[in-house]
Amino acid sequence: MSRKVGGSKRPLSRYDIANKGKGGSEQENEEQAKKGSVKNQIRSLKRLLNKKKFTGKVLEKKQRELEHLEKLIVKRKNSERDKALAKKYHKVRFFERIKVTRKIKKIERAIATANSNGDKEELENKKIELENDLTYVMRFPKGHKYISLFGEGLSEKQLQTRNELRALAIKSAEKNKDEQKTKKAEKRKNTDNKNTTKTVPSNPDNHEQEEGPDDDADDFFL
Repeated sequence: MSRKVGGSKRPLSRYDIANKGKGGSEQENEEQAKKGSVKNQIRSLKRLLNKKKFTGKVLEKKQRELEHLEKLIVKRKNSERDKALAKKYHKVRFFERIKVTRKIKKIERAIATANSNGDKEELENKKIELENDLTYVMRFPKGHKYISLFGEGLSEKQLQTRNELRALAIKSAEKNKDEQKTKKAEKRKNTDNKNTTKTVPSNPDNHEQEEGPDDDADDFFL
């Protein structure tokens, strides 16, 4: 096997064969192969710190590097756990989203045909609760086991945890809504500023002042 370089071909190295078909450029693959996995980097760095007594800025740099790698490991573990939990509870959340959405539509029809204000107010409150349930399903906090809205035989601890997670989901949704409003207001403000700076009306007084000296000059020559 050979690789074409310029106009000639060179034999493929063991590294080329091993990495054939993998994503990323050859330089990126070489750098990753040299560095190894994050765990290996942590082990190597710890051995190095134990063997050699670094001082001053060099020691601080090595310690920061080790801290960064350890944080990276924790971040990856959390990400993998979040993906696993999302996959595990995907179907449950999907069916509960459909169920809650249908209940909201049903209550909206009931509100439209409600006779008294008292009945309408009660239905509106129920709708708010259902919308909060939908927020819980849609914006469920990452890193937690999903607790069903319609699960039976839940313990007091599970109910308390669900209420706490529901409150977090609602808070997250409200924060996101406020951020969107702020962005829209800033965008509108920037647009208005651009429109005002584009067309600046001329001042007629300035025009008259410009014509003044010409009249005086005519009088002088008379």
